[in-house]
Amino acid sequence: MSRHDHPARIGLKLSRGAPISTFRRVWQLADEAGFDHCWAFDHLVTTGPDDISVDLFEGWTLLAAMAQATSRVRLGPSSGLIHLSG
Repeated sequence: MSRHDHPARIGLKLSRGAPISTFRRVWQLADEAGFDHCWAFDHLVTTGPDDISVDLFEGWTLLAAMAQATSRVRLGPSSGLIHLSG
């Protein structure tokens, strides 16, 4: 089977800096709109502006929140398992 036999899949990855209620609503909208997958931001340390007031959630717990808020979309961490890809 060639890679051209599969339809394109559409997903999203939210970054950081929003309250969990905002993330939950976006995940629900993506699920209802037919998105195929959603990815969780899973870095505990980031680079960028020195704004320590930004909400930053642990990735695996964020996946649990995503699962609770959705019913059909596939879920995953954005880079948590990258060491297994080799």
